Amino acid sequence: KDPRYGKMAPHYGMPKGHLPVASYLAVPVTARNGEVIGGLFFGHSQPGVFTNAEEDAIAGIASHAAIAIENARSYEAQRHARVAAEVARMRTERLLKLTAELSSALGAEEAARIVVRDIRHLLGMEAGGVLLLDSSSNRIETFIIDGKVVQEGADYARKLDLSTPAPLFDAARTGELVWVVGEDRIVQRYPDLESLRRTTDARTWGAVPIFFEGRTLGAIGLRSSSERHLTDE
Repeated sequence: KDPRYGKMAPHYGMPKGHLPVASYLAVPVTARNGEVIGGLFFGHSQPGVFTNAEEDAIAGIASHAAIAIENARSYEAQRHARVAAEVARMRTERLLKLTAELSSALGAEEAARIVVRDIRHLLGMEAGGVLLLDSSSNRIETFIIDGKVVQEGADYARKLDLSTPAPLFDAARTGELVWVVGEDRIVQRYPDLESLRRTTDARTWGAVPIFFEGRTLGAIGLRSSSERHLTDE
C-alpha cells in the first residue's frame, strides 16, 4: 500500500504466485568509499514485523558484509595480478629459450622445425607444419611437417597446391589467422579435404601466417584430434 511501490512494470505489484509480502526490509551494502555494492533484502507475510532494533542489527551486518566483500575483491585482484605476472614471466622465459634455440639454427628448415615444435607444445597440438614461400610469394619453397604425423596424411598434404583451400595454404595466401574447431565446421569449410581430415582425425585445424617487413613468408599449421579453442592469450 506504500505509494512509492507497486507502480512498476511488468506486474505493478506482486507477480502472480509470489509469496505475499506485507513487511519489507532492504538495507544497502555500502563500501568505504560510499559506493553501493549490493543490498540485503528481507520480506515477511505479516505487517509490522521488522523493528528499529532489527534494522540497526541488519545495517551492522551490512557494514561487515561490505568490508568482507571489499577484502575478497582486493584478494582476487591481487591473485589475478600474481597470475598475470607468472604468465608474463613464463612467456618471457619461453621467448628467451626460443630465441637461443633459433640463434643456433643452421638454416631456415631447422629454424622452422624449432618454431613449430615450440608452438605445438605451447598449444598442446599433436602435429604441425611450416610452409615457406619463395621470394615471389607464389610458390612453395619449403614444406615441413612435425609431430605425431600420419604418414598417409603427410604424403597427401605434400601433394597439395598453394591454391588448395586448407588452413595452412589459406593463411599463407591471405596473411590471416585461420582456426577451425569441430568436425562439422572443418567439413563445412573444407569439404574437399574430408578424406584428409578423417585420415588425420583432425578436430582442430588452424594456421598462423608468418610476416616479415610487410611480406607474408609462409604459415605455421597446427592440428589436433581434440577440440582446442584459441584464446586471445
